[in-house]
Amino acid sequence: MKSRIMIVEPSLTMLYLLENDFRVSDYKADCFSSFEEAQSQFEALPIDSEKIPQAIIIDWPLYPTDASDELLTAFESAEHRHLPVIVLSQEVRSDARAWVAQRPNTTFVLWENHDQLIRLLDGLLDGQSDVKRDRFSTKFANDDIRILVVDDSPSVRVSLRKLLTLQGYRVEVCATGDDALSRAQRGTFDIAVIDFYLVDETGDDVCRKIMTDDRSQRTICTILTGTYSDSIIKKCLRAGAVECMFKDESSELLLARLDALSRVVRAQKNLREDRQRLDEILSAVHDGVYGVNQRGELTFVNRTAKKMLGYAEDESLLGRLAHELFHHSDSLQRFVHIERCHIQYAYEHGVDVEDMDGIFFDVNGTILEVNYSIRPLRLSGNEMGSIVVFSKREERRGLEDQVWQRLAYDELTGLMNRRYFESCLQNEIHRTRRAGFSDNLLVLSLEFDALHGETIDAVSGRELMNTSAQTLSNRFRSSDYLSYFGKGLFALVLSNNSEESASLVVGQLIDDICARIAKGGHYEAHCSGGLVAINDGFNNSAEMINMALLATQMAKRKGHNYLYICATQQFIHCDSVTDKVALPLHKNWRRAH
Repeated sequence: MKSRIMIVEPSLTMLYLLENDFRVSDYKADCFSSFEEAQSQFEALPIDSEKIPQAIIIDWPLYPTDASDELLTAFESAEHRHLPVIVLSQEVRSDARAWVAQRPNTTFVLWENHDQLIRLLDGLLDGQSDVKRDRFSTKFANDDIRILVVDDSPSVRVSLRKLLTLQGYRVEVCATGDDALSRAQRGTFDIAVIDFYLVDETGDDVCRKIMTDDRSQRTICTILTGTYSDSIIKKCLRAGAVECMFKDESSELLLARLDALSRVVRAQKNLREDRQRLDEILSAVHDGVYGVNQRGELTFVNRTAKKMLGYAEDESLLGRLAHELFHHSDSLQRFVHIERCHIQYAYEHGVDVEDMDGIFFDVNGTILEVNYSIRPLRLSGNEMGSIVVFSKREERRGLEDQVWQRLAYDELTGLMNRRYFESCLQNEIHRTRRAGFSDNLLVLSLEFDALHGETIDAVSGRELMNTSAQTLSNRFRSSDYLSYFGKGLFALVLSNNSEESASLVVGQLIDDICARIAKGGHYEAHCSGGLVAINDGFNNSAEMINMALLATQMAKRKGHNYLYICATQQFIHCDSVTDKVALPLHKNWRRAH
């Protein structure tokens, strides 16, 4: 028994073609040449009548009438909504596309493909996946997305509003570019869908105005056009549009594009909210905090940092070089080139800096003594910049800082402390420049591990550090420059040594320390070192010490027992060095007098 279908086609020529197509098919076609006749016949049929069609083919009305609207409304009713419907049209119509998108078991076919109707109808009736459309769906409610539709065609505005509203979007429509800009400035729209050819101007001009206005620049603009044109697409993209959509696309493709843009909008909103929460957190921190990218350009500055450095809270510093604002000169207020700045070096190379003393400059050029740390920011294994935390030195140290400035020697090791060593090193710099010696500054970092499941308590830690200091002192005379900075850091001057011979000396010294610590069988030591040539153009001892500390940090990142030589930017594993040559340490570690 043949399945009964209804065909509604006002054009007698087209109706004749359809009758021919279905004459030899398995379908019995009831054909109507007017919407009035079809609507009257369809509504007169009882629900249980054998003449109720099992599927409907309808040519979309070029000019809607009351009868066509009533017929389409009947197809949307609850008792008939299950019927498969194929909508035919000579061209892709936005109102037809919207109606098809919101009705289940419905598909759209251009008239040029009418020879495929029987196959499509078979699929709709049999529920086959090759013709049954996967209706577009989204996992979001979409009520968080506001869309502005700009089109001078009333039918397009109505159909797009209906289509997008059915998907949960909050939609406003307007007809002109001026109205669109006014609405965008007053309201917070996430996406603007703009027709290219408007009555007052083109879509790319509207897009450019929206994107360049501070009140609406966060709106994502897309252009809707009826024709594919390279020149139009280029104009739109150059104006700031992120997408070009075409009126002859299917509803599913248009919705898929808007869904993708909505995900971008949500991601941007989440990012702004995260940034706002981070700003609130950083504002509550008592230390100054700022972030930089690898070029040293500021990415954020908290309120405390601005206040400490004399900047207004609402003053924007983003994108400016931290070197030019905060650390452009040395303690004598002599300009330090950015390539010679050890802090800039840490930004560029992702060096982790812990608890450094230094100077920053405020907005008026006044020196600010600070203690700072630099933390590299790594996301998914990629270097993304650094975060700098700093505080005023007198606020941080208080009474401890006053005592520290009075003392010249470290209480634990009996060696010079950093302040005294820094002043002695300044004299050594002048002496080296006058005499032309090849002297080097070495900073060693020592770390200890307990063996056999033991632990290192505070007493054992002090004993291990003191043993290491004694090992170094045995290689030195009291008149030589040897210092303990604290936290396992030693600094010493290697007099009359090239970088190559100095690296050999360091290798033997590390071996001596490791052997001394391992002698008892309870602990092992790991050393890392940074070597800087004293005559390498540094302005002062503090700058040189900071560079040596940075080099030590880089050596620690490389692994245990590595030395980083700044002059050659070379890593040397000291275990392998000492196998090659043995130098008389007592000669190489003593200064000429």
